[in-house]
Amino acid sequence: KITVEIGFTCASVASALVFHADDWVIYDSSTMMINSCSYSPGYGKESDIRSRMEYTERLNREWIERTYQGFLCEDEIFEAVDGGKDLYLYADDLRERMSLFKEYRTASKARQIEEAMQYWKQQKVS
Repeated sequence: KITVEIGFTCASVASALVFHADDWVIYDSSTMMINSCSYSPGYGKESDIRSRMEYTERLNREWIERTYQGFLCEDEIFEAVDGGKDLYLYADDLRERMSLFKEYRTASKARQIEEAMQYWKQQKVS
């Protein structure tokens, strides 16, 4: 069992680690900042830069959606990815959302188990 203490500032990629824990300690001073990735497309031909940008855009969008699903709402994911907005959460936000995230994760795992069971039942019939 993994318990994560969310400290004064849990920011950027470090915030993603929180969602792999089983439980959380949230202090009155705990905060979290979630943001989209930052990068420099580098140098080269315009077409090279464009293809790197398209690659990074998709990678970033999919990573944020997978990582924060069940914690952020669709509008917040959109703001972080498309708007480049940094999302700031405080202790009361974290306490409320982490309990909802725990419920989401439990339901999601139950759905995955049910889907796997259905798959194996279909394999036996075939």
